[in-house]
Amino acid sequence: MQIFSGEIAQDVGPQLTPNRQSVTMSYDDVGNLVKIEFWAASRILRPDTLSSGRMRLTYDSELDEARLHLAGGIVDDSELLVVGPQLTPTADRLLLAYDTADYLVYVDVEGADRVLRAETLAAAL
Repeated sequence: MQIFSGEIAQDVGPQLTPNRQSVTMSYDDVGNLVKIEFWAASRILRPDTLSSGRMRLTYDSELDEARLHLAGGIVDDSELLVVGPQLTPTADRLLLAYDTADYLVYVDVEGADRVLRAETLAAAL
């Protein structure tokens, strides 16, 4: 999805990661999350995520929750540090989960149908 000039109405952040780097969330004028920016990305995202450029979005319509997966394979949730909630402009919540090496593993979006655009959710698995 392309983001057009002037489309971002609000930046939220920087939110500091466990290793003191920052993540900024950008929203459009109706509160849809349209961009996540990682400063010092090599210290926030796993090398395999950066080299492949692959991320996966899943959506549970019954719970209205989406998860942006930033790490391949199975992740042991008991070893993750979950940061948040960070409130969105629509008063929904984002949760960021980091592994023991301080890499961002996933971003959970609660109230996904209000926070993510319909075309983004349509592309989710």
